[in-house]
Amino acid sequence: MMKRLLIRFGLWLATLGGWEPAVPPDILALAREGVEEQNTRWPSRDGEAKRAAVYRTLINVYPDVSKRLLSRAIEEAVCSDS
Repeated sequence: MMKRLLIRFGLWLATLGGWEPAVPPDILALAREGVEEQNTRWPSRDGEAKRAAVYRTLINVYPDVSKRLLSRAIEEAVCSDS
C-alpha cells in the first residue's frame, strides 16, 4: 500500500516537472482509426459526440488503461489528423 502511494506521489511530482507519459502505439493507432472513422461517417456531428464515441471504444478495448491516457491518445489522434 505504501509503495503504491509513493509511486503515485513520484509520478505526480514528475508531471509537475513537465513529464508526460507516452501513449502506447497500439492505443494511439486505435484512437486514430476511431477519429478517422467518426470524421468520415459523421462529418456534421458535434466534435464532443465523436470524441465520446472514440473514448467509449477505447475503454471497451482497454479497460485496465487509465482514462487519462486514453483521453491523451484521442487528443494526439485529433492533432495528428489536422
